[in-house]
Amino acid sequence: MIDPNNTEALIVTSAIRNVSEMRGGMLLTPRGIDKSDFMTNVINNIKSKTQIVNFTIVHDYKFDSIYSQNYQEILQNISGINLIVSPTSIRMPSQLSASLAFKLGLKNLSKDYLLFWEHDHLFVEKINWDTIKNCFKANGKMLRFNRDINRKNSYPHHHLIERVKQYPETCVFDKNLLYFPYYDNGPFLAEKNYCQDLWNDVNFQIPNWNGLFGGFIEGPVIQKIFQDHFNLSISNFKKKYPLYLYGGFLSKPVVAHFGSHKAIYKNKFYEILDKLNLFDPFRKFKLFISNKVHTLLFKTIK
Repeated sequence: MIDPNNTEALIVTSAIRNVSEMRGGMLLTPRGIDKSDFMTNVINNIKSKTQIVNFTIVHDYKFDSIYSQNYQEILQNISGINLIVSPTSIRMPSQLSASLAFKLGLKNLSKDYLLFWEHDHLFVEKINWDTIKNCFKANGKMLRFNRDINRKNSYPHHHLIERVKQYPETCVFDKNLLYFPYYDNGPFLAEKNYCQDLWNDVNFQIPNWNGLFGGFIEGPVIQKIFQDHFNLSISNFKKKYPLYLYGGFLSKPVVAHFGSHKAIYKNKFYEILDKLNLFDPFRKFKLFISNKVHTLLFKTIK
């Protein structure tokens, strides 16, 4: 049964991101990540609010970035953690490199349960292990921690898809839980094997993780959940996705997302465009010209 001793925190972290799907000429670095206590503060927060003592840190390490090299030195000096390095490149979209880091980290866990954590989150209060145990005793496989007040009709795109308006649902076996068959990369507890199956049973190809379904690995997972929502019976769907949300209706958030980023521009031209709010128009103009050229070439070839 799940408890702090049988649960391992899996923290995915990176010192720099390539957000090419949004800003082709801009990189992002988290504010404060160059400080020696950035990750230790996150670890200490989790320890104090959960009593979890086992930590695996996965570094999405861009070997061609000085930011990653400096951050790696900081991480290597943290004692009592299992540090895993996922070597990637600053030229790779972070949606891909981070997803690879998620999967690599999962393979290196030693416990049956995991607390999944991105480095820019903190608990704002202690968690209730009795409520957590009730969830997993009732065959729950994943319990997401709420970052917002729990409300009805909070399923993404519920205004577009009629059949998801019922979620989240009141949980009959614990008033401090909601049944909510939805996934994102916010903090959650899960059975390791279930999480591995969930991440593997997806269409893990670009551009499936972009746009409507969210970034990183959550995109393919959400796309798959929607697919099954349309094509499985309600009973089979709920059996496949025993996913829950921490707290009852109107419960306040138990975790906070504190992340902010500083822009690093590949050259001064992109920085000027961004400051003048001309980046998106410029990107759309480039896309328009590119489409016109491809159309012309296609007609010429025909």
